Amino acid sequence: MGILAFSLPAIAQDEGSVTGIVISDSGEVLSSVTIVATRIDSKQTMSTTSNEKGLFILNNLKVEYVCNLVVSYIGFKATTISRYAIKQNGNNSILIKLSHSTNPLDEVVMIGYGNQKRETITGSISTVRAEDFNAGMITENMNNDLVVFRYADVLFMKAESLMRKNGNIATSEAVGLINDVRARSFASGDAAAKYTILALTANELLDERASEFAYEMTRREDLIRFGKFNEAWWEKPVTDAHYEVFPIPTNIKTANPALDQNPGY
Repeated sequence: MGILAFSLPAIAQDEGSVTGIVISDSGEVLSSVTIVATRIDSKQTMSTTSNEKGLFILNNLKVEYVCNLVVSYIGFKATTISRYAIKQNGNNSILIKLSHSTNPLDEVVMIGYGNQKRETITGSISTVRAEDFNAGMITENMNNDLVVFRYADVLFMKAESLMRKNGNIATSEAVGLINDVRARSFASGDAAAKYTILALTANELLDERASEFAYEMTRREDLIRFGKFNEAWWEKPVTDAHYEVFPIPTNIKTANPALDQNPGY
């Protein structure tokens, strides 16, 4: 992260404002970066986000304010500018450079219609509180449609989609996505951490999902999707394909007699 005085003609700066631009460590401008200013004396917070050109402006910052500025963005290390003093008749423009995070996989949990930082939602799906979910969703929607995805799951979904589009054969991008997830579970430089295009078969991907999402209740759907559910595994014998669909509960059929039970039940 760097701080540098410069002019920003694209955004008009009012007295008591702080303007700036956010870039990556490779020089790319970053949009939708969150910048939060917290007054040291009162703990009052003000926030904004950078626009498509990486530019941002924080208003309502009086000359006497001394603030901590926290800058965060998915996939990058959050950075803090401590005790930033608003200058009177001075240049309150700053350049912020964010470094890529080496392990962004656990930063964000996507919930419903928004997202939350991982530290605000801990444990498994069964322990997510209603207020945690509501904090990340559009409030006019019902809260009975809870959806939670880890970022690692999103990477796995994309890798699987790429492989299926390629005839169930891994692509370099798919391999890279899976290796990004695996990296945090291996020592740096461990050759066993990385798949190759030849090694990442559809069966390997299914096994990798079993390890990564062992406690996240995805195994049944995974086995059905990969065509393995009805095979014999562990102490389970070969089963008929109708078991891929659950029966309609009795109370539902009683409430709606026009419903036909799913085949095989």
